[in-house]
Amino acid sequence: MSGIDVNTQMLNQRYGEPFVAIVIDPMRTCATGKVEIGAFRTYPEGYAAPDERASTSRHQTIPLSKVEDFGVHADKYYAL
Repeated sequence: MSGIDVNTQMLNQRYGEPFVAIVIDPMRTCATGKVEIGAFRTYPEGYAAPDERASTSRHQTIPLSKVEDFGVHADKYYAL
């Protein structure tokens, strides 16, 4: 999800529970000829998402495979 999508989802979850983001991936839909759809929720504000990386460096990068699949805001939301 984009940063705008994440912020919109956080706002909607804060004031309108239960709330789920439904996302259609246009690139994968066009490439496969089948609709690629997913459902997501954002982590609560202040929540530290589980860290899949072993390093404890303060300035870590997101693995390219994760960026491609989930975007740079991947630590802000989770798939259902």
